[in-house]
Amino acid sequence: MPRDNIRIDTRQLNNIGRQLRGLEREMPGAAASALNRTVDYINTQVGRIVTQEYSIKTTTVKKTIKKHKARRGELSAKLVSQGHLLSLANFPFSPKSPGTKRKVKVKIKKQGGRKTVNTSPSAFVQNMNNSLNVFMRVGEERKPIVVLRTLSIPQMIGNEDINRQIQRDAQAKLSERIEHEVQRRLNRIRG
Repeated sequence: MPRDNIRIDTRQLNNIGRQLRGLEREMPGAAASALNRTVDYINTQVGRIVTQEYSIKTTTVKKTIKKHKARRGELSAKLVSQGHLLSLANFPFSPKSPGTKRKVKVKIKKQGGRKTVNTSPSAFVQNMNNSLNVFMRVGEERKPIVVLRTLSIPQMIGNEDINRQIQRDAQAKLSERIEHEVQRRLNRIRG
């Protein structure tokens, strides 16, 4: 009765084991790169998304955002927006010259038109420190006056619809970047 010997070449298994160990060492770097690329992308997207909803400049939004990037040893990354209430002068307003008796109108959201600022006593436009601003008197006297303020950038980002869209974009980009970074490291290990 003939004997058939079946031989298995284990060199290939050893090679796969070496590649997997190499990949295991590369994974923290891949995760950190994916997180950092996602944070950079979302930083750009936040400016775009907020300015689609609100009549504000992208630079004003970006000034409030700080990035905390991931490292191999600490795999967490985040964007933090900190800022104060914005004056109405950060949005399109009219009249553009001080001293007119017309009511002040401001356009905060992109949808819809300019809304009249209803305060008692009436709001007015005044030049202060070489820039126009929207003010209101406190009491019946001529002075003191206060700058009228509205939302802050963090409040705009915290808007439910905007926040949901940012989260959705972040998840999609992170999945895409993780896949790319793992594939890139696999290709590098294979040589």
